[in-house]
Amino acid sequence: MIRKKIHAFLCVFLVSLALLPAWNLYQNQSIKNLYNTDKIQPLFGWLSYQMGISINPQQTYLGKDGWLFLGNTYMNGVEKKRKLSEQDKEHIQTIIHNATLWKHWFLSQGVQSYTIMLAPDKDSVYSEKTPDWVKNPMTTPLSYFKENNNEDIYVVLLDALEQARQTYTLPLYFKTDSHWNQLGAWVGFKAFMHTLQQKHPHLRFNQYDFENTIYQYGNKQGDLTNFLHIANYVDDYFVSSTHTTATPPTVEVIDYDNQTSLGIKSITFADSQHTPTLYKNSAALNQEKVLWIHDSFGSSMVPFMLEHFKEVMHIHILGATPEKITDLVHSYAPDLVVTTVVERESRDRFYSETPL
Repeated sequence: MIRKKIHAFLCVFLVSLALLPAWNLYQNQSIKNLYNTDKIQPLFGWLSYQMGISINPQQTYLGKDGWLFLGNTYMNGVEKKRKLSEQDKEHIQTIIHNATLWKHWFLSQGVQSYTIMLAPDKDSVYSEKTPDWVKNPMTTPLSYFKENNNEDIYVVLLDALEQARQTYTLPLYFKTDSHWNQLGAWVGFKAFMHTLQQKHPHLRFNQYDFENTIYQYGNKQGDLTNFLHIANYVDDYFVSSTHTTATPPTVEVIDYDNQTSLGIKSITFADSQHTPTLYKNSAALNQEKVLWIHDSFGSSMVPFMLEHFKEVMHIHILGATPEKITDLVHSYAPDLVVTTVVERESRDRFYSETPL
């Protein structure tokens, strides 16, 4: 079967290559760039996808039932999980130790608590959708984080997401994207809030409005299909709640470094910037000020944070140098510090640093 697919792939490739000069000559009326592949990449990508072959396996590899997964190019994510060496375990121990140092420093500056939400990669939650050659070790990075989380800094979200799969019929991650959808982000946020309430029992949590109105909608063009040039040919959809999409939190948005108001906005989704953005919501359920450091897995969680906390300062992990975080803690004086990180990035960047 695999040999047939390879033969079919080679046939498509050779035929496409033979026809390419004529196609470019017809399109451009010029002999320049006769072998420019821009025009045929989507068709070539789609035909390869139909045969179960990725034209860019280092960025996207094909799973089962139409599920796509992030390849090894980004953060060496596949290789990191195929084996967990003693060196890997020592590195995780160092990351956990650094988190402990940050926690103690934050507390010394008047912060009430420090929490890290550790979100699983998609292939950790939907491992049965990965191809047969993907084999996870008995001890995974997530399980090792959980087993060695001796100061209750980390909230490892894998268990919550696996349990949610038994509850919801809709997926928690996009099939064609490397991120969770808003339902997955909600499950992660709920687990985070339940943990936070154990530290701060007075915190209020609106659990029901989102869960009572979950639905799927729209057409999602995933990053993984973009890598294969087939985003226009493969369908996917958003999953959220009318509580979030129809009545999102309305907040004042402030460029914190320049102390400039960017106006009043309703927020359903927000990519974080490398410079801090401050959101103020006078109608929030809780009065705490939160400094929130996150990667792209925080973007779908933004409306939940804004609904629950009066002020949220968020900054992308790429902008979260020790110097910047130190300055923000001194100038902003947050009550809580929270980070949200996906599994593949949990051993890199800010998490490898220690307080100044």
